[in-house]
Amino acid sequence: MINKQRGIALIEVMVAFVILGVAALSLIKLQTYVEQKADFAQKSIEALHLAESQLEWFRQRGFSSPTYPYLLVNVHTDCNAMIKQPITRAIQLTCTALLFSSHSLAAIEIKAYWLDRLNVEQEVGLKTMLSAFSEFDI
Repeated sequence: MINKQRGIALIEVMVAFVILGVAALSLIKLQTYVEQKADFAQKSIEALHLAESQLEWFRQRGFSSPTYPYLLVNVHTDCNAMIKQPITRAIQLTCTALLFSSHSLAAIEIKAYWLDRLNVEQEVGLKTMLSAFSEFDI
């Protein structure tokens, strides 16, 4: 009696396992990459919110306290006092300001920075200009 059944050779099984292993490793690497980018996106949004809040505070200088004149020179001083600290996982802000045109215009740059899950420093920044004159001045 002749047996005409053919089985799967050992080499074919080994090749199939290698292909499945490579596919599984690719998916694991993709998952790690996606988690890293999602973490960066979340921290970036938080950092931008903090930076925007600080810029808004500088922009509204003096409006919350009409008895105390908060001048653009004060914005310049307060901003440049925000220096870089030793970095942690929490979001931190730095600020630099330049005064122009006899203290009537200031260029402000705020940077927010933090350490990601791989202890690599990440940062986002905002730049704007502030005028000593308000559109509401008479």
